[in-house]
Amino acid sequence: MDNTENRNEVKEAGIAMGDEVAHGGPNEEAAVTQADAPDPQVQGGTTADLVESTTSEAATPQSAPEVVAEDKANSVPPPNHSTIISEDDRAKLRDLVDMIVSFGNRVAESRGEADDEEEEEGAVQEDEVPFERIPQTVTCSNIVHLLNIPPEIDMEALATAISSMADIILHSYVFKGTQLKIVFVDASIASEARQLLDGLRLHNRVIQVVLSTQDDANPLQPPQGAPTPRADSNAPTPRTASKTKHPHKPRGAPRMAPAPPVFKLPPLPPRLGRSAPPMNPSHRGPPLPIPLLPPGRFPDAPERLLVPPMSSVPPLDPPSKIVFGRNLHKLGGMSLFDMLSSQPQVCNWSPDQSVEEQQRHFDKLYEEFGTSNRYLLLGKLPESATETISAAREWLSRYTQKKPDVEICRLEQYAADLKLPSDKFLHITFQRRADCTEFFAAMTKKAPEVVCRFSCPRTAYDTIWVGNVTDILSYCRGEEDMKELFARLGEVKACTFTPEKGCFFVTYASVEDSIRARNRLLGALFSPVKAFALNVDFTLDVVTRYSHRGKMPLPGPRGIPVSCLPQKLGERLLSALQRRADGNAVIRQLLDGRDSDAVDLLTKGATRGHPKRPYDGRPMRAPTPKHPWHQDTPPWPKTRKRPHQPPDQQHEQHKYRKSGPSSAEFGPVEQRNPNTRGRFPRRQQSRVPADRSGEDHSTDEYAEASPNRPKSAYTLVCNLLKRSKPICKVSSIFLRGDISHRVPQTLDVNQRANPERLVNCLQKTPELSLWKMVAESEEDNERYDSLCEYLLSKNRVAIVQDGPYEIYIVPPAEQSTLAAHLPDTQSMYAFVLPKGS
Repeated sequence: MDNTENRNEVKEAGIAMGDEVAHGGPNEEAAVTQADAPDPQVQGGTTADLVESTTSEAATPQSAPEVVAEDKANSVPPPNHSTIISEDDRAKLRDLVDMIVSFGNRVAESRGEADDEEEEEGAVQEDEVPFERIPQTVTCSNIVHLLNIPPEIDMEALATAISSMADIILHSYVFKGTQLKIVFVDASIASEARQLLDGLRLHNRVIQVVLSTQDDANPLQPPQGAPTPRADSNAPTPRTASKTKHPHKPRGAPRMAPAPPVFKLPPLPPRLGRSAPPMNPSHRGPPLPIPLLPPGRFPDAPERLLVPPMSSVPPLDPPSKIVFGRNLHKLGGMSLFDMLSSQPQVCNWSPDQSVEEQQRHFDKLYEEFGTSNRYLLLGKLPESATETISAAREWLSRYTQKKPDVEICRLEQYAADLKLPSDKFLHITFQRRADCTEFFAAMTKKAPEVVCRFSCPRTAYDTIWVGNVTDILSYCRGEEDMKELFARLGEVKACTFTPEKGCFFVTYASVEDSIRARNRLLGALFSPVKAFALNVDFTLDVVTRYSHRGKMPLPGPRGIPVSCLPQKLGERLLSALQRRADGNAVIRQLLDGRDSDAVDLLTKGATRGHPKRPYDGRPMRAPTPKHPWHQDTPPWPKTRKRPHQPPDQQHEQHKYRKSGPSSAEFGPVEQRNPNTRGRFPRRQQSRVPADRSGEDHSTDEYAEASPNRPKSAYTLVCNLLKRSKPICKVSSIFLRGDISHRVPQTLDVNQRANPERLVNCLQKTPELSLWKMVAESEEDNERYDSLCEYLLSKNRVAIVQDGPYEIYIVPPAEQSTLAAHLPDTQSMYAFVLPKGS
C-alpha cells in the first residue's frame, strides 16, 4: 500500500515537471529528460527520499526567473553542476557573435583601407596587429573579458548593444578604454561564449576572450572596501527588510540569504588631538583629560631626523626604462655566468697586438654588432697632417674644438687593402663617446674623402665601463646579480651602477683582470636582437664614491688603487703637456734632466706676460697715508682741506656717508656729478643728438641666429621625405637613451602602421633612443603640420627603416595610446628601435 502511494507521488511530480516544460521553463531539456526517464532503482533507501530530491531540483529552476526579473548585478557563482545549454541560448550566442563581427566590418568600411589606397599612401601591409596573449587563470565565472579589440570601434555603442540582449546577458561595460567585459546570467553560457568569441577576427586584430572576476570598474557592483550604508531612523524591521530586493543571482545558483538589518549607530565624539585616548563607548559625561606626555628630546646626532621626509614613495620611472626580472623565466634555472659561458667569446683584444691586427678584429665586431666607443682611425689624410703630433692637432682643430689624444701609426697591409696612397693613419682617443660620435658625423659630412672608422683602445686600465645593459638587466633580480657576474670574471675592488645612464663602472684589482672581463663581456648577447649586445670599454672616469664630506674616502681617488697613482698621474700630466703650445719643449727639457728650465717655461706660460706679483696677487705699491706727516710740520688738522679737493668745495660733516642729492634739488636737465667722491667734474655732453644710424644696435640676446650656426651635439638637422618626395626639414633633438643610436639625416617615410604596434614593441623592448622633431624654419611649419594632420587622420605612425634600426615617427595626439610614452603632445617624436623587435 505504501509503495503504491509513493509511485503516485512520483507520477504527480513528473506531471508537474511536464507542465513546467510546456510553459517554457528555463531548463526545458533537463526537465524533459527527467520526466521521460524510467523510475530509478533505489538501493539502500526509500522512494520517498528520491521524490523529495526530485521535487527540490525541479523547484529550483522555477524560482530563477523571478529573481532575474528583480535586479541585474555582477556576481561570480559557485561551480554550477548543470552545464546543459538550450538551443535558444545557443542561437542568441550566435547572434551576439554576429553583432560583434558587424561592428568590426563597419570599422573596416569606414577606414576605407582598400588595396589601392594602401599602395597610394604607403601603409604597412599588416594581416593583423601583433598581440601577446595572456594566460587563463579563472576556471569558472559568468564574466568574460574581451582583449585586443580594435580601438576604432565605438566601445560605448558596442557595450550598449550587447546589454540589450537581456535574455542571456545581465549587462556589459567598457574596461580600460579598449577592453570589454560581459556579465552573463550563467557560468555555462559564459564558458560557451568564450569558446565562440576567442580567436575571432575584427578588422586587423584577433581578439582574446578569457574568464574574469568582478572588479571595481563594474558600474553595477560596489567597489571593494566601500563602507556599508547605515540604516536611517525610519529603517524597516528585519521582517520587512527580508522582503526587499536582493542582488540578482545567475541561473542555477542557490537562493541568497537575506541581508541582516543594519541599525543606526550614534555619532562618534571628536578626538581632542593626536595624543587623545580613544573614547570608551560606555563612558558618559565630559571627555577624559588628555594625559601629559614628557617633552620631546632633540636628537644629539646630526643623522637623526626630527621630522620624517615629506614623501617616502620612490618616484615613478618613465616608460621604457630599466625593468629588473622581466625575463627571469627565460633563464631556465641557469645563472648569468652560465648563460655567458654558453656563448662564444667574440673579442680577444691584447695590448701586445699590433694596431693593424687590432683594427681588423674590431672591424668584424662593428660589422656584426655596431659597437662604437671613443676611438677613431683616420686615413687618406694630407701629408702635412701626419708629420708631427702638433700638425695633426692643428688639422683636427678644423673639425672639432675638443683636444683628443693623437697617435701616428703605420698600417701598410691595411692601407693596401683599401688602396690608399699613404699608409699613415691617425689613431684618436676622445674623452667621451658622444664627442667621438659627433666628430665622426662631422668628418663624414665635411670631409667624405677621408677614411674614418671606429677603432679599439690602445691602452688598458684597471677600470671598465659596461654599457647597453638594459636587456641583460631584465634577466636579473637586482644589481647584485650583475655584481656577482663581474666578480666571477676577476677580483673586483669597486662596482658602481648609474641607473640614469644605464651603465656600470667596475674596478678590478689588476689590469689583467679588466682585460679578461672586457674580452668576455664585449658582444655578449642574451636576446636575438644584436643591437642589445653589451658594450665594454676601458675608462678612468669613475663616478665618485665619497659618501659625504667628513668621512674618509676609499683608497685612491676615482677607484684607482694607491699603487697605481704615479702611473695614472704621469699619464694625465703627459696628456696635459701635449695640449700646450710649448708642450714639446717642456717634455724635451724634462727628459734631458733640466727640471729648472722646464719649470721656467711653465711659469712663463702661466704668467702670460704679466709682471710678477706677491702671493696674494695684489699690486706692489707703498700704502698712501691718510694724513701725511713730517717732523717739521704738525699733523694734518681735520679742519683743513685736502689737496685733491677744489678750493670752492667746503668741508661737510659725514660727507662720505651721505647719500646723493634728491631729484627735486636739481632740474631734470642739469644735474651735478652724482659721484660725490669724484675729483673731476662730469664730462659735458652735447644736447643735440648725434647721428647714430650707422651703428649696430643689435645684441646677442635679440639677434637672429645665423642659419649657418653649428648645431649642438644633441641636435641633428634631418630631411623628411615621403616616398622619396621631400616634405620639410626638421631638427631632431636628443631626449633620452643612447645618443650613439642616432636618427639618419634622411628620413624617407614609406610605411605606416597602427600605434598599437609600437606600444607592443615598447612593452617587449625599450627604445634605444628618443628624439624630438620640430620644424627647422618657418617655411617648413606648414608642411610639418600637414604631415601631422595626415598621420592623425589615418590614426597611424610613420616607419623609416635604416640599417639595423626601425624609426617610428609619432604625431602629437593627446588621446593616443602612446601618450604615456611621450614627454608631451605638442611635437612629433622619433623612437629608434632595433630592427626585428
